[in-house]
Amino acid sequence: MTESEWLSGADPEPILAELLRGRASERKLRLLACACCRAWDPDLSLSDFARTAVLTTERYVDGQASREEREAASVVAREAYYLTVQQQGRGARAAWLARLAGWGSGSRDGHLARLTVMNDPDVWRRMGVPRQALLPLVRCIFGNPFLAVAVDPSWLAWGGGTVPAVAAAIYEERAFDRTPILADALEDAGCDNAGILDHLRRLGPHARGCWVIDLLLGKE
Repeated sequence: MTESEWLSGADPEPILAELLRGRASERKLRLLACACCRAWDPDLSLSDFARTAVLTTERYVDGQASREEREAASVVAREAYYLTVQQQGRGARAAWLARLAGWGSGSRDGHLARLTVMNDPDVWRRMGVPRQALLPLVRCIFGNPFLAVAVDPSWLAWGGGTVPAVAAAIYEERAFDRTPILADALEDAGCDNAGILDHLRRLGPHARGCWVIDLLLGKE
């Protein structure tokens, strides 16, 4: 895959395949699964089991939930899916997909299972969201893997740590409407990287795991 194909390609399949070639951490793949669940069900209201699975996985990737908690939430979401699958409802589908976020180990097979389901056109159709909605989420979380971007320590020190404080608040509170404020703070701190500033000023979608916020917070 070329950089141009990654940035402008309209087919999710080769882009997701690229993530299996060492370009994606387990944390980011799990957060991509969670972001998909939130794209399908923004309020996480279709299934209490799905909501628990997504929220537990988001805590798990930051070391705030145990492996046992994550696996338990995943199993419950799976069971909820099987109990309601005959209804073919969106709630059942949401439970199954949320289960994928917390399911299994960080093995390549586990990642492949997540990416395969996330790329399934039928899944997106049943949830009532175009499959192409996956691509902005991938690009938000993984950025441009063909371009290395480094943080200047002076950005983080400026204003007594304003930049990391704003980034942390956006991350913890899922306050992605504040990303333009973070861009302004970075610019005031001396950042002139167009890729960083343009991404933060984009209307969205943004998701937890956003490559710029992760970069500023030292998350991988």
